[in-house]
Amino acid sequence: MLLAASVVGYVQGDDTPGRSSGGGRNMITIADFSYDPDQIETIVGATVTWSNADDFAHTVTATGAGPLDSGEIGADGTYRATFDAPGSYEYLCTIHPSMRGVVQVSNA
Repeated sequence: MLLAASVVGYVQGDDTPGRSSGGGRNMITIADFSYDPDQIETIVGATVTWSNADDFAHTVTATGAGPLDSGEIGADGTYRATFDAPGSYEYLCTIHPSMRGVVQVSNA
């Protein structure tokens, strides 16, 4: 099941290239009750994809006010968000609040 949400609108197509600590593809894997990597750097306009490799549902939800709100991502589910402004976007799993991550977005 593909869930899509965005800071700027619905996302279709491949991931936008950018810098990341996870191999440059803006991909975050949810596995073993953690985000891998738990910190990623990318650029404005990039799309980040979270893929749930766990057998349990998780969320990608902004801490405080913020644009990330995946709802429940089931096993093998995917969530994408595109970032249209620089900043530090902190998030957590509302089901398992010890799971936390951050997306750092720069102008390039």
